[in-house]
Amino acid sequence: MGEKRLINDTARETAKKIVQVFAPLLRDEELRDAFEEVLIHTTAGLERFTALSERERLRLHDGT
Repeated sequence: MGEKRLINDTARETAKKIVQVFAPLLRDEELRDAFEEVLIHTTAGLERFTALSERERLRLHDGT
């Protein structure tokens, strides 16, 4: 469960920073939607990375 929380916390912080880059181009009412969209993609990317890292760790540990 700790891994999921770490992914969510990291995704949220990363999404905030990404949205800050283009926030001046958005209206206030668009900021929340932009954040949610970036959060979805950031979370998915971190989850894929975690799964691939674990698979690679197991492959290397098993020696296959």
